[in-house]
Amino acid sequence: MKRAAAAVGLGLSFAAPLAAFRGASYPDAPPPGMTGGFGEPTCVMCHFAPSEPDVAGTLIVRGIPTSYSFGVEYEVSIELERPGLERAGFELAARFADGCESGGQAGDLAAPDPGAAVTEAAGIQYAHHTEPGSHPPVPGRTRWTVRWTAPARGSGTVAFHVAGNAANGDESPLGDHVYAFVARTAPDSPGRC
Repeated sequence: MKRAAAAVGLGLSFAAPLAAFRGASYPDAPPPGMTGGFGEPTCVMCHFAPSEPDVAGTLIVRGIPTSYSFGVEYEVSIELERPGLERAGFELAARFADGCESGGQAGDLAAPDPGAAVTEAAGIQYAHHTEPGSHPPVPGRTRWTVRWTAPARGSGTVAFHVAGNAANGDESPLGDHVYAFVARTAPDSPGRC
């Protein structure tokens, strides 16, 4: 009789953590501050990605200019691809990398379609996926578009940090693959700080 009670207790101890995993998925939006930049973690904080680098997938960010003009709008696309990708997410931030405003918001982010949105936290804007944007339009591949309006003035180089999550769609943090990307762009004329 004692063995049956021990087996039931063991089964319950595994059920509780699995139930907690289901609550950890973020199909609507990731928590702000998961880009991997300026001391932030990435999606690995909640998704238990393998520790070795994953060469089967790619995170590509297009449209970040090599140099920016003050006040000009740029279209930035985030592309995530991996075999087995059934759900996906991303988070992007643009912050001053140096100068007197280092770490501060650089310019403005906007989301032109329902697959992405922008949330502000602690003075930083985070572009991220929405629930409709977490469903890839093609198996294994997805794309989001955001608009970045360069600052009207600035103190120098802007760093873009992006984290992407290629998820297997089982609503748990297991079996997902997280990628990080960073790019920098400098103003095409001296900043005024």
